[in-house]
Amino acid sequence: MFKLWFALTFSFLQLASTCYSCGEEIRIGRPHDIAQHALVEARKYGLYPTIYFSFGNCCYFYSSYRAKFHYLMEYAQEEFESFDIYVSQDIEEIGQRLAEWRTCQSEYAAKQIACYEPILNRKSAALREKQAYYPIVQNILSTRLNDIASACEQIYTFCMENHGHTTSACYERGLIYYDQGKYLESVNDISKVIDRQDDVFSQLDYLLIAGKSYSNVGLYNEAIAALNQLLAQDPKNKEALLERAVVYFETGNFDQSIEDFLSSGLQSKALDSSRIDFATGFWSGATEGFKEFSTEFFPSLLSTARGLGSVALWIVSDPLGFSEEMYNACHNFIQFLSHHPLPEIVEAMSPQLKALIYDSDSLSLKQKGDHLGYLIAKNGVELCAIAGASKVYGEIRKANAVLTLEALSSPTQKTKVLDKAVAWGEKHSAELKKMRENETYIKTLRGQYFSEATIRKTLHEMGVQTFPRPRGIPNNWTATFSDKNFGMKYIHPTNTHTYVRVMPGDAKSPNSWQHKPYVQRVHEGNYLDNYGEMFDSYGKKYTRQSKEVHIPIEEFNFTTIIKEQKL
Repeated sequence: MFKLWFALTFSFLQLASTCYSCGEEIRIGRPHDIAQHALVEARKYGLYPTIYFSFGNCCYFYSSYRAKFHYLMEYAQEEFESFDIYVSQDIEEIGQRLAEWRTCQSEYAAKQIACYEPILNRKSAALREKQAYYPIVQNILSTRLNDIASACEQIYTFCMENHGHTTSACYERGLIYYDQGKYLESVNDISKVIDRQDDVFSQLDYLLIAGKSYSNVGLYNEAIAALNQLLAQDPKNKEALLERAVVYFETGNFDQSIEDFLSSGLQSKALDSSRIDFATGFWSGATEGFKEFSTEFFPSLLSTARGLGSVALWIVSDPLGFSEEMYNACHNFIQFLSHHPLPEIVEAMSPQLKALIYDSDSLSLKQKGDHLGYLIAKNGVELCAIAGASKVYGEIRKANAVLTLEALSSPTQKTKVLDKAVAWGEKHSAELKKMRENETYIKTLRGQYFSEATIRKTLHEMGVQTFPRPRGIPNNWTATFSDKNFGMKYIHPTNTHTYVRVMPGDAKSPNSWQHKPYVQRVHEGNYLDNYGEMFDSYGKKYTRQSKEVHIPIEEFNFTTIIKEQKL
């Protein structure tokens, strides 16, 4: 609760550095209405936080709502877990008593059975109701927080375009982008204010988000610089130490990675015995996935340079070394899948994913673990980002990193982890070499799905510059590699012939309009210019090579095209 109070107090103190009218719009406008509605919805399913909880006058910022919603999510999870444990124990004890009384023929036993059977039924019904309500509450909170983020993003964008780059507007929009998994966009905003901020506490906040964002897109030198700057002022910052340990691992500096991890003092919590079936299933599914890994390409090979983004390193050293944090993150991801619609092309990734989306309620704990273990073995923890579960991605990424770094720090497991990491790094480098030397090789990756962060990370490791996602492209459009010229492609969720290509430009091209970074917009197979037209002034249809459809990246306006085409 102290963390929540501190975050809200800090946000209120920041008010002087933002635009007052825009802050008021957030405090009493649409974001506030969405938050109040979310609380009303959640209460219908039994979520009653402390009487002091409210979305009060201090919510001038997205970060304020974010802190409160995260508190509500944690409160709901803790309440559910404590209820689950308490009632399950009662049910087990009553069940044992009833079993004993049923073996007796006495009048006393009959009375006890008549008394306790209804109690058992009521407790069982209450537990089933709570188990059904918990994912609904989490879905309400996460969906409404996303709605608030979208509303606040519009306000901050307007503020920055009309009132200048105020410190709070840059940071808050950068935080929204970070939560949405738009890491390059996040650092673009936050980097504008890091050096400007005089308050040491807010600067540390900015540096941590910047360091994590750089790390997620493979800009490791920039990540180290931001994290070093943070740790110079706050040497015991656990999150920064863990993130720098991750970066050191991915760049092959294993000794420094161990040192940072041990300095963080982070430890995983042992898995509760009631969840061993999930861990057993997870190991079985991951093992099956890794068998296929030796004979075919897996997306996780690109998502992580030394295997830290894969479960391969800790699961081979300790198959059942599953942690409580890893289980909770996996459980939250499965709940996310069953309550959030995914793009059709993502749903089609594998039958295991479809089973988790549509048949989760009928699967046993072991079956859920088996399906998810296979999927993460194939796609890495980036699977959560591909599905759009950015918050869960952060949870599972952290839990996985702690498990891996614990194994690396263990004298009995270190050699095994290092051998696996080195072998992974060699395969990763070989894959990048194929892409670098044979541009058409990228076409063989069609049908594979990557998070936007993985695509950026891969291109950055190849020395190719990437650019922020053009504003206005919906979040449910899927990112992939462009067929050629090392660009990025954003594809409509149900129509693969509708997409946007963002290209770095080619100085060697015979066409001058392709020398600098440009964007191409395609709607149902038709190339459009920046006014949304598919024909030139002579009535001739544009082709891929037409000058007019190579729109300079700084001039591209996705929103205008959508409006002009009335899509």
